[in-house]
Amino acid sequence: MQGSEGEETRVINQDIFRIQDQFGDDRKSFELSIAYHAVDSTPILKSVQLDKMLSQLFGPALIEPILRSICSDDYDLSLSRLDMRFTLNNLPTLALPNKTNLLAVFGQAERIENDTQAETLFYTFDFIKFETSEPEARGVFQYKPIYLSFTLDDQQKLLKLHILYHKYDYLLDFEKRNGRLLVIRT
Repeated sequence: MQGSEGEETRVINQDIFRIQDQFGDDRKSFELSIAYHAVDSTPILKSVQLDKMLSQLFGPALIEPILRSICSDDYDLSLSRLDMRFTLNNLPTLALPNKTNLLAVFGQAERIENDTQAETLFYTFDFIKFETSEPEARGVFQYKPIYLSFTLDDQQKLLKLHILYHKYDYLLDFEKRNGRLLVIRT
């Protein structure tokens, strides 16, 4: 990543997290590598790398348009509650995972809800600090569940992705082509 004057930004911290299924029989787990660089003295996200399994579901063709959409507006970051609403632009529907893809990666859902037009798969994960600059935190669960739900249409294509974690509520509605990120900053 390039800095403001073209110099290479230096990683100041890197954590590797593992998220583990809290209810599945086979206890699926996935890794995320998160790197930060400094802007003044503040660590800022530099990159996130998903493991091979998560990358099968959420590849660059899907993630990049979502990130561009989120970053396309100016938000007031001084509020104690941040509510970011955005339009999902240029999102290739072929990049969206279907039910078969989701089950292949996440396994059986802990709960499934059906209505007349949609099916929703529910999963619960938790973060484990796997490799971190804080040795005392390695291998420790956060005990802050990550609730994931995937709503599918009658053709088994993904309509919505909802992630609820700690102070973050993130909803992507692929059918309506919009998203919302709500952050409680207290």
